[in-house]
Amino acid sequence: MADNIFKQMYRGAQELFSKDNDNFQGHTVVPKKDLSNLSRVLLGTEQESSRASDWTQFGDAYNNLDANNTNVNPYGGFVQDWSKNYQTEEDPVKERRAKASLEGEWELPEDAKGPLDTASTIFEGDSGFTKDELYKYGSNTGQVESGYKTKVQKGGGPARSYWQVEPDTALDLLNNSSALFGPKFETMFSDKYGSENMSARDGLSTMTSEEMSKILEEDDALAATFSLGTYVRSRQ
Repeated sequence: MADNIFKQMYRGAQELFSKDNDNFQGHTVVPKKDLSNLSRVLLGTEQESSRASDWTQFGDAYNNLDANNTNVNPYGGFVQDWSKNYQTEEDPVKERRAKASLEGEWELPEDAKGPLDTASTIFEGDSGFTKDELYKYGSNTGQVESGYKTKVQKGGGPARSYWQVEPDTALDLLNNSSALFGPKFETMFSDKYGSENMSARDGLSTMTSEEMSKILEEDDALAATFSLGTYVRSRQ
Protein backbone atom coordinates (compact mmCIF):
# COMPACT_ATOMS: atom_id res chain seq x y z
CA MET A 1 0.00 0.00 0.00
CA ALA A 2 2.74 2.44 1.03
CA ASP A 3 4.72 1.57 -2.08
CA ASN A 4 1.73 2.32 -4.30
CA ILE A 5 1.15 5.67 -2.61
CA PHE A 6 4.79 6.60 -3.06
CA LYS A 7 4.77 5.59 -6.73
CA GLN A 8 1.71 7.78 -7.31
CA MET A 9 3.39 10.70 -5.54
CA TYR A 10 6.57 10.24 -7.58
CA ARG A 11 4.73 10.04 -10.89
CA GLY A 12 2.73 13.11 -9.97
CA ALA A 13 5.88 15.04 -9.09
CA GLN A 14 7.53 14.01 -12.37
CA GLU A 15 4.54 15.25 -14.33
CA LEU A 16 4.33 18.46 -12.32
CA PHE A 17 7.96 19.45 -12.70
CA SER A 18 8.09 18.48 -16.38
CA LYS A 19 5.47 21.03 -17.29
CA ASP A 20 5.81 24.77 -17.66
CA ASN A 21 3.86 26.18 -14.73
CA ASP A 22 4.05 29.91 -14.05
CA ASN A 23 2.74 29.38 -10.52
CA PHE A 24 6.04 27.90 -9.43
CA GLN A 25 8.22 30.67 -10.78
CA GLY A 26 10.56 31.86 -8.06
CA HIS A 27 8.86 29.81 -5.34
CA THR A 28 9.43 26.09 -5.85
CA VAL A 29 12.65 24.11 -5.58
CA VAL A 30 13.62 21.41 -8.04
CA PRO A 31 16.78 19.32 -8.40
CA LYS A 32 19.56 20.48 -10.68
CA LYS A 33 20.33 16.95 -11.77
CA ASP A 34 17.25 14.76 -12.31
CA LEU A 35 14.05 13.71 -10.61
CA SER A 36 15.57 10.44 -9.42
CA ASN A 37 16.83 12.54 -6.49
CA LEU A 38 13.21 12.92 -5.46
CA SER A 39 12.82 9.27 -4.58
CA ARG A 40 15.86 9.36 -2.31
CA VAL A 41 14.62 12.52 -0.63
CA LEU A 42 11.12 11.20 0.02
CA LEU A 43 12.45 7.87 1.27
CA GLY A 44 14.87 9.62 3.59
CA THR A 45 17.93 7.91 2.10
CA GLU A 46 19.71 11.13 1.24
CA GLN A 47 21.33 13.32 3.87
CA GLU A 48 20.19 16.90 4.26
CA SER A 49 23.66 18.31 3.62
CA SER A 50 24.17 16.53 0.31
CA ARG A 51 20.60 17.18 -0.74
CA ALA A 52 21.00 20.92 -0.32
CA SER A 53 23.79 21.08 -2.88
CA ASP A 54 21.66 19.39 -5.54
CA TRP A 55 18.68 21.71 -5.32
CA THR A 56 18.20 25.21 -6.61
CA GLN A 57 15.46 27.79 -6.93
CA PHE A 58 13.28 26.99 -9.91
CA GLY A 59 12.64 30.68 -10.55
CA ASP A 60 16.36 31.41 -10.95
CA ALA A 61 16.81 28.61 -13.46
CA TYR A 62 13.71 29.70 -15.34
CA ASN A 63 14.74 33.34 -15.56
CA ASN A 64 18.23 32.52 -16.83
CA LEU A 65 17.18 30.26 -19.69
CA ASP A 66 18.17 31.39 -23.16
CA ALA A 67 16.24 30.85 -26.36
CA ASN A 68 17.97 27.57 -27.14
CA ASN A 69 17.78 25.95 -23.71
CA THR A 70 15.44 22.94 -23.72
CA ASN A 71 15.01 22.70 -19.93
CA VAL A 72 11.62 23.53 -18.39
CA ASN A 73 10.56 26.30 -20.79
CA PRO A 74 13.12 27.12 -23.50
CA TYR A 75 11.72 30.61 -24.05
CA GLY A 76 11.04 31.70 -20.47
CA GLY A 77 13.89 34.18 -20.12
CA PHE A 78 13.35 35.71 -23.53
CA VAL A 79 9.60 36.13 -23.05
CA GLN A 80 10.10 37.94 -19.76
CA ASP A 81 12.67 40.24 -21.36
CA TRP A 82 10.39 40.89 -24.34
CA SER A 83 7.43 41.56 -22.07
CA LYS A 84 9.28 44.03 -19.85
CA ASN A 85 11.59 45.82 -22.26
CA TYR A 86 10.06 45.45 -25.73
CA GLN A 87 6.32 45.07 -25.36
CA THR A 88 6.59 46.90 -21.99
CA GLU A 89 3.19 45.97 -20.55
CA GLU A 90 4.28 42.82 -18.68
CA ASP A 91 0.86 41.35 -19.37
CA PRO A 92 0.69 37.67 -18.28
CA VAL A 93 -1.85 36.90 -21.00
CA LYS A 94 0.43 38.28 -23.71
CA GLU A 95 3.38 36.44 -22.19
CA ARG A 96 1.51 33.14 -22.44
CA ARG A 97 0.60 33.90 -26.04
CA ALA A 98 4.23 34.67 -26.80
CA LYS A 99 5.38 31.36 -25.30
CA ALA A 100 2.73 29.48 -27.25
CA SER A 101 3.81 31.19 -30.46
CA LEU A 102 7.44 30.23 -29.94
CA GLU A 103 6.68 26.67 -28.89
CA GLY A 104 4.65 25.98 -32.04
CA GLU A 105 6.11 25.05 -35.41
CA TRP A 106 7.73 27.99 -37.19
CA GLU A 107 10.73 28.82 -39.32
CA LEU A 108 12.75 31.97 -39.74
CA PRO A 109 12.13 33.19 -43.30
CA GLU A 110 15.07 33.71 -45.61
CA ASP A 111 14.46 37.43 -45.96
CA ALA A 112 14.87 37.89 -42.19
CA LYS A 113 18.17 36.04 -41.83
CA GLY A 114 20.43 38.63 -43.47
CA PRO A 115 18.91 41.58 -41.58
CA LEU A 116 19.27 39.76 -38.27
CA ASP A 117 22.89 38.94 -39.07
CA THR A 118 23.53 42.61 -39.78
CA ALA A 119 21.81 43.79 -36.60
CA SER A 120 23.44 41.22 -34.34
CA THR A 121 26.85 42.10 -35.80
CA ILE A 122 26.34 45.78 -35.00
CA PHE A 123 25.53 45.16 -31.34
CA GLU A 124 27.77 42.16 -30.68
CA GLY A 125 29.41 42.61 -27.28
CA ASP A 126 27.22 45.55 -26.26
CA SER A 127 25.55 45.26 -22.85
CA GLY A 128 26.99 41.76 -22.49
CA PHE A 129 25.10 40.34 -25.48
CA THR A 130 26.80 37.79 -27.72
CA LYS A 131 26.01 37.80 -31.42
CA ASP A 132 24.30 34.42 -31.11
CA GLU A 133 22.08 35.66 -28.29
CA LEU A 134 21.15 38.77 -30.24
CA TYR A 135 20.31 36.72 -33.32
CA LYS A 136 18.04 34.47 -31.25
CA TYR A 137 16.37 37.45 -29.62
CA GLY A 138 15.70 38.98 -33.01
CA SER A 139 14.43 35.71 -34.43
CA ASN A 140 12.08 35.18 -31.49
CA THR A 141 10.88 38.78 -31.53
CA GLY A 142 9.79 38.55 -35.15
CA GLN A 143 7.85 35.38 -34.45
CA VAL A 144 6.12 36.84 -31.40
CA GLU A 145 5.39 40.22 -32.97
CA SER A 146 4.25 39.29 -36.47
CA GLY A 147 4.67 35.56 -37.00
CA TYR A 148 6.71 36.67 -40.02
CA LYS A 149 3.43 37.16 -41.86
CA THR A 150 3.19 40.94 -42.08
CA LYS A 151 5.30 44.08 -41.89
CA VAL A 152 2.40 46.40 -41.12
CA GLN A 153 0.79 46.61 -37.70
CA LYS A 154 -2.76 45.31 -37.58
CA GLY A 155 -5.52 47.79 -36.89
CA GLY A 156 -3.72 50.67 -38.54
CA GLY A 157 -1.03 51.10 -35.90
CA PRO A 158 2.33 52.72 -36.69
CA ALA A 159 4.62 49.74 -36.08
CA ARG A 160 6.41 48.34 -39.12
CA SER A 161 8.58 45.39 -40.16
CA TYR A 162 8.55 41.78 -38.99
CA TRP A 163 9.73 43.09 -35.63
CA GLN A 164 6.92 45.66 -35.37
CA VAL A 165 9.21 48.57 -34.53
CA GLU A 166 7.36 51.81 -33.88
CA PRO A 167 8.80 54.93 -35.58
CA ASP A 168 8.85 56.85 -32.31
CA THR A 169 10.86 54.06 -30.69
CA ALA A 170 13.41 54.16 -33.50
CA LEU A 171 13.71 57.94 -33.27
CA ASP A 172 14.02 57.81 -29.50
CA LEU A 173 16.88 55.32 -29.79
CA LEU A 174 18.65 57.54 -32.31
CA ASN A 175 18.25 60.73 -30.31
CA ASN A 176 18.52 59.53 -26.72
CA SER A 177 20.78 56.48 -27.02
CA SER A 178 23.11 57.72 -29.74
CA ALA A 179 26.10 55.86 -28.27
CA LEU A 180 24.57 52.60 -29.51
CA PHE A 181 24.99 53.72 -33.12
CA GLY A 182 28.72 53.92 -33.53
CA PRO A 183 31.23 52.87 -36.21
CA LYS A 184 29.65 49.48 -36.93
CA PHE A 185 26.27 51.11 -37.50
CA GLU A 186 27.83 53.70 -39.79
CA THR A 187 29.66 51.01 -41.75
CA MET A 188 26.37 49.30 -42.45
CA PHE A 189 24.17 52.32 -43.17
CA SER A 190 26.21 55.43 -43.98
CA ASP A 191 26.05 54.92 -47.76
CA LYS A 192 22.28 54.73 -47.60
CA TYR A 193 21.37 57.30 -44.97
CA GLY A 194 24.45 59.44 -44.48
CA SER A 195 26.24 62.01 -46.59
CA GLU A 196 29.62 63.69 -46.80
CA ASN A 197 28.74 66.02 -43.95
CA MET A 198 26.24 63.91 -42.02
CA SER A 199 26.39 60.49 -40.36
CA ALA A 200 23.71 57.90 -40.95
CA ARG A 201 22.56 58.33 -37.36
CA ASP A 202 22.19 62.08 -37.78
CA GLY A 203 20.40 61.71 -41.08
CA LEU A 204 17.92 59.21 -39.68
CA SER A 205 17.38 61.12 -36.43
CA THR A 206 15.94 64.16 -38.24
CA MET A 207 13.18 62.20 -39.98
CA THR A 208 9.53 62.55 -39.12
CA SER A 209 7.58 59.61 -37.73
CA GLU A 210 5.88 59.17 -41.09
CA GLU A 211 9.21 59.05 -42.93
CA MET A 212 10.65 56.61 -40.40
CA SER A 213 7.58 54.39 -40.67
CA LYS A 214 8.06 54.07 -44.42
CA ILE A 215 11.75 53.22 -44.06
CA LEU A 216 11.09 50.62 -41.36
CA GLU A 217 8.69 48.84 -43.67
CA GLU A 218 11.16 48.87 -46.56
CA ASP A 219 14.52 48.32 -44.86
CA ASP A 220 14.55 45.07 -42.90
CA ALA A 221 18.18 45.45 -41.78
CA LEU A 222 17.51 48.86 -40.25
CA ALA A 223 14.30 47.66 -38.59
CA ALA A 224 16.08 44.62 -37.12
CA THR A 225 18.80 46.93 -35.81
CA PHE A 226 16.32 49.13 -33.97
CA SER A 227 14.59 46.02 -32.66
CA LEU A 228 17.76 44.63 -31.13
CA GLY A 229 18.82 48.10 -30.00
CA THR A 230 15.79 48.11 -27.71
CA TYR A 231 17.10 45.06 -25.83
CA VAL A 232 20.67 46.35 -25.74
CA ARG A 233 19.55 49.67 -24.24
CA SER A 234 17.47 47.90 -21.60
CA ARG A 235 20.60 46.31 -20.14
CA GLN A 236 22.63 49.50 -19.90
